[in-house]
Amino acid sequence: MRDLKLMVCPHDTVRNPEGWYRLIQYMTSHFGLHIHFELCFDFAEFHQNIGQADIVYANPSDALKLINQGYRPLVRPADIYDEALIVGGPEGELPDLSAISGATVATVENLLPTRIALKMLRE
Repeated sequence: MRDLKLMVCPHDTVRNPEGWYRLIQYMTSHFGLHIHFELCFDFAEFHQNIGQADIVYANPSDALKLINQGYRPLVRPADIYDEALIVGGPEGELPDLSAISGATVATVENLLPTRIALKMLRE
């Protein structure tokens, strides 16, 4: 049986650590793997030890960093989009993409959507 270390983003283990243990039990029994669940209590500990993990369940920002370090995505959410939105002022009509066609769009530095967009522009 192969030994693997699994780390999970701390904000996800806080909500339901028992669910992660059940997932590990399922994977161990169905795939012939021995998985050690490395529980991190905060992001400092998670970021310090993330490079020692074989499998990582990460938030989008950390996932992008891991991909740049050679990790490969195994699974991804389907039809879930929560990282970008278009908003309009309280007096305006409901916005759509045509409202910003050809316009300069502002963004915030160091947020995941900005980093992804800049990465895509470079490629």
